[in-house]
Amino acid sequence: MSVIKNPSELAGCIDHTILKSTARPDDVRKLCAEAIENKFAAVCVNAGYTELAATTLEGSGVETCVVVGFPLGAGTTNAKAAETAEAVELGADEVDMVINVGMLQAGELDYVENDIRGVVSAARGKTVKVMEPEILGGLPVSAENLAWVQKGLFQVVQGDRGTARRIRIPGVNIAGKTGTAQVFSRKKGETFDHMKVKKELKDHAWFVCYAPAEKPAIAVSVIIEHGEHGSSQAAPIAGELIRQYLGIVPVKALEKK
Repeated sequence: MSVIKNPSELAGCIDHTILKSTARPDDVRKLCAEAIENKFAAVCVNAGYTELAATTLEGSGVETCVVVGFPLGAGTTNAKAAETAEAVELGADEVDMVINVGMLQAGELDYVENDIRGVVSAARGKTVKVMEPEILGGLPVSAENLAWVQKGLFQVVQGDRGTARRIRIPGVNIAGKTGTAQVFSRKKGETFDHMKVKKELKDHAWFVCYAPAEKPAIAVSVIIEHGEHGSSQAAPIAGELIRQYLGIVPVKALEKK
């Protein structure tokens, strides 16, 4: 193993990367300029910016690296191969592909191998690296404590005294939390008549939830500026969104028919 003895050698090992969905052309150009200035090994971009990066880096010694199947790796082999072929045609020097982790975990090794071979073949001799999706973090709480939190969220909607019990949907359990966010600070013990407060100074109303509680298919967050009460203002909107998403027709609509 070689030993890095100075910063210039370290720079030559770095892939300068921008893969966020909000990246703009000027962001990519700036990244390329930084890579050239610092003599990084490569600039890594999403496939849509292959040509821009390759053109900007041309003659600099910095390579253009493109991700394929990013970020989940769950696309078909043909789709990954086509993406690879186009990236190489547009100037990619390296392809970083994401494998199908679900297939790997299921022991479908032939599928995973063929997936990699398909991309390597399409790369036509260019360097191909294989990546697994990275779990960036998690909740720093124990399973026991998390279970208590989930029970509390369940009771907010499904409990007899839950603050969002009015948005219940027959046959679907919802877990959530109502709340408010103060617009201005108050001293301890200070009171005020909210009826006399200007609208722009009234509390914001919010509600967050997910459903079905046992196996979530949708998560919703609603914030009503100066709405004051999460239970009466924000929660009903979330409930309606869940109905629409799950295709549940309100009882009153059925009665009208």
